[in-house]
Amino acid sequence: MMGPVFWFRHRHKIQLPTGSPYLADYDFTGGTLPSGTSLTRSSVATYFNSSSYLASADINTARFDHDPVTGAFKGLLLEGQSSNIQRYSNIGDGTGWTADRATVSVDASIIDSFGGNNATKFADTTDNTMHRLYAGVTTTITSGEKYTLSVYVKAGTYSVVGMSSGSTTGLGWAAFDLANVVVGNSSTSGTPFITPLANGWFRVGIRGATSSLTGTPTAGVILFLMNNNPNATYNAPQGQPAYIGDGSYVYVSTAQIESELVETSPILNVVSTTVTRAADQQLLNVPNGGSLLRLIFDDESTQDFEVTAYAGASYALDPTLLDRRHLKRAVIL
Repeated sequence: MMGPVFWFRHRHKIQLPTGSPYLADYDFTGGTLPSGTSLTRSSVATYFNSSSYLASADINTARFDHDPVTGAFKGLLLEGQSSNIQRYSNIGDGTGWTADRATVSVDASIIDSFGGNNATKFADTTDNTMHRLYAGVTTTITSGEKYTLSVYVKAGTYSVVGMSSGSTTGLGWAAFDLANVVVGNSSTSGTPFITPLANGWFRVGIRGATSSLTGTPTAGVILFLMNNNPNATYNAPQGQPAYIGDGSYVYVSTAQIESELVETSPILNVVSTTVTRAADQQLLNVPNGGSLLRLIFDDESTQDFEVTAYAGASYALDPTLLDRRHLKRAVIL
């Protein structure tokens, strides 16, 4: 049974005692689900393990997530349903992608974000033009809809890479300077971001609402090289910087497009159809007499839910109502 849609928020950080003051005290910091709780999710899903590599959790298996740089424990990862509409998102050897005045190959000497050897080397050619890599989406982009595009990148002989969403989607473009961990030149539409990961990898992307669509756009993530210049000018449409290449390269992996204004855990799509990650449903037993559920997140902030109606039964957390995605502890008063 799903919990009610009203709740109370506590934005300040607090330090709660352990043990007896509570009718139930569920501690998720041990890396296993405590007695009195259970989790269901009807799909596989990804998370960062203690080595800061992406890992895959089976159906109905809890994800105990870690910091993608330090490997520090963050908490039980709870997310709502989301879909990746980027075709062949793993990129790999370039199957399903178009390398335009560029070459694509797997470099087995580079550890990828999953700790394996499937990093894609994206290199320019000696042509005096734009150098890009792109693939389509599994469904048409909708005007006015909110989207987040993202991809994992790592510096090679180049440390600058550009991204756009195609000339008709209205999400704009951005350059990412991996050496200085900053966004370089970018358009005024969309909000670009760069997030450090382990082993020299970054997650870069653009968030925003589509606008001024023409036709039925099917373009997905477009990556382009910029002759290592983060301040190069992009002239839409399809105006990625032109220059004479020399075989220089960056590494790319794990592209994603989802209908949200936040990037969620990677949803692996190795086919040409949409892949969906199901929502996590965390169940907590509410003892008789229980009236208030307090959640403690990874930053020690809290959020309260009224659970009187669920005393003697189970309360299901709705991930879409949570202030944060990483749960460390839940107590019932």
